[in-house]
Amino acid sequence: MKGIESAIWAEFLKMRRSTAFWATFAVVSIMIMMMGLMMFVLKNPVLAKDLGLLSVKAQLFGAADWPSFFTIFSESMPGMEMVIFGFVSSWVFGREYSDHTAKDLLALPVSRTSIVISKFIVILIWCVILYLFAFALAIIAGNVIQLSGWSFGHVFDRFIVLFEVAFLAVFLDMTVALIASYTRGYLAAIGFIIFAVVIVNFALTLGYGQYYPWAIAMLYATEGMEGQLSATSWIIVFITGSIGFFGTLAWWRYADQT
Repeated sequence: MKGIESAIWAEFLKMRRSTAFWATFAVVSIMIMMMGLMMFVLKNPVLAKDLGLLSVKAQLFGAADWPSFFTIFSESMPGMEMVIFGFVSSWVFGREYSDHTAKDLLALPVSRTSIVISKFIVILIWCVILYLFAFALAIIAGNVIQLSGWSFGHVFDRFIVLFEVAFLAVFLDMTVALIASYTRGYLAAIGFIIFAVVIVNFALTLGYGQYYPWAIAMLYATEGMEGQLSATSWIIVFITGSIGFFGTLAWWRYADQT
């Protein structure tokens, strides 16, 4: 894979200097702050009474403690990761077409395989940083609110499980990269990932979540739901992500880019 180090460095510079990179951190921050606000309202019933509807929504969280906070965090993170990581994948691949830089990129003395793999590596780095940022911000928010019931073992377990879910989200969202490449832009790819995540609720409600790739990641992140997953579920995830990865490689290598 000729020039992959240079390709990774170039993609890293694009990531770091882009508005999209910082926008993803802003979205994650807002989501975590909303979770923290709900916990704060739940912990302060007098304030909750004054806020009316917000207090009703806060009651859905259960108690104002660490276990409840991480329960809602675990339930929210997979969907948030799917959407945001999908946006990252669509932007990294789709922007080359929307900015009309794809032809210039392919004219460089770097193999197309190296270009695609370098993009996937940068996507993985970007998404892992986002996950670590989200988890750290959740810890900070919980400490600011002074939640009770801290358990290092439980927090560490949630960290590992959600870290694995982050990798699952990146792997599944390789299909988004394929769609962004095929449609030569990022709008269709973003639409696809939003649609895919919306269907999760229907799949779970009908009891077929263990057969739907994006629902599988959410089941794995939910405490007590891992037992619903079988070898078939992981085979489905593997096939879905592999289609995205190898399909994207094939598109960039063999499709007419003129």
